[in-house]
Amino acid sequence: MKSAIEFIQKLIDAGVVDPEVITNQSMEHRDKAISGYAGVLACTFWDIFKQTYMDQALAICPTAHWELLPGVEGPGGRWDVQYDSTNAPSYFGVDAELENDPEQLDKVLRLLDFLCTPETGHRLTLFGQEGVHYELDAEGNVVPLEKLSEITYSFNYTICGRDDLPYLKTKFGYLSRQIEQCGAMKCLPIYNSKVPDEVNLSDIETYADEEITRFIYGERSLDEWDAYVETMNNVYGLSVYMESARNDLIRAGLIAE
Repeated sequence: MKSAIEFIQKLIDAGVVDPEVITNQSMEHRDKAISGYAGVLACTFWDIFKQTYMDQALAICPTAHWELLPGVEGPGGRWDVQYDSTNAPSYFGVDAELENDPEQLDKVLRLLDFLCTPETGHRLTLFGQEGVHYELDAEGNVVPLEKLSEITYSFNYTICGRDDLPYLKTKFGYLSRQIEQCGAMKCLPIYNSKVPDEVNLSDIETYADEEITRFIYGERSLDEWDAYVETMNNVYGLSVYMESARNDLIRAGLIAE
C-alpha cells in the first residue's frame, strides 16, 4: 500500500489527476470526461458507453471515442477488476409478520417461484414478453425485437441473478465488443465481508480514508507510515480483524494455513 501511495503521489505531482478527484460527487467524474475535461476515468463500461452518454459526448466533440483500458501491472501482477466473493450484490427478505398470514405468505412464495423459474418469470424480467420484446429461434435462443429497448427497470425483479454475458449481448448488441472485453477481464477475488463483532469496520475505513488522503497529498509524510499502521492495529483493531478473517477463511477452505 505504501508503494501504491508513492505511485499515486507521482501522478498528482505530474498534474495529471483531477484536483477534485477526492470530492467528486455521484457521476461528476463521468460528466467531466464527457465534457472533455478528463481523458481517463474509472467507472463501469456501462456508465460511459451507454448510448445516452455517448450521444452527450458526441454532441460536444463529434470525434469522441472511448476505449477500455486493461489493469495496471503492479508487484502482484495485473488485475483488471476485483470482486468480493464472500458477499452478494443484493439481498431480499420476506416480512416475518407474514408467518401469521399464511394466505399472503403463499402468494409471496408463489411470486418468488415464478420469478426464479427460467422459462417464465426469470426470462420475463430479463427480456420482457415473448413476441413483443423478443422471440426464440429454433435452438431456443433469445432474439431481440425492436421493442426490447423499452424494457428498463425490470432487472429489479431479477432476484435469482443472471448469466451476464448472454443477457448483455442480447439486450445491448451495439456494445458487443465492450461486453466481450469485460467478460475477458482478469478478476481478482477478494474476501472482505466477514467482520468480527469486536471490530468496527466503519471506523477502520473512515480513519484509513482520511489518513491515506493526507499521505497522497503530502499533508502527512510517508516517514510516518509505520506509526499509521500501528494506530490501525492498536487503536482501531485492524490486527484483530485480520486474524479473525484469516481464521474464518482457512476454515472455509478459501485460503491455506
